[in-house]
Amino acid sequence: MRRLKGAGGEAPQDRVSPDLIEACKRGDERAWSELVEATHRDVYALCYRILGNPDDAAEATQETYLKVWRNLKGFRGEAMFST
Repeated sequence: MRRLKGAGGEAPQDRVSPDLIEACKRGDERAWSELVEATHRDVYALCYRILGNPDDAAEATQETYLKVWRNLKGFRGEAMFST
């Protein structure tokens, strides 16, 4: 895995290495799976806190990853990945 080590409670972007992001930008499907695995719990938890419904949170999580996939090539690494 290409995740950075850290203490619990860290933000999702802190667990995703720049190498992993670059691999995703090149279209590496395995890297994309790793990125989703590294961030899914936090993304879903945030969606659930906002929406309060597990089905809506699951749908919002999926929509979030679709948007990330579509816009990943434009990510320059100047901002935190979570933004």
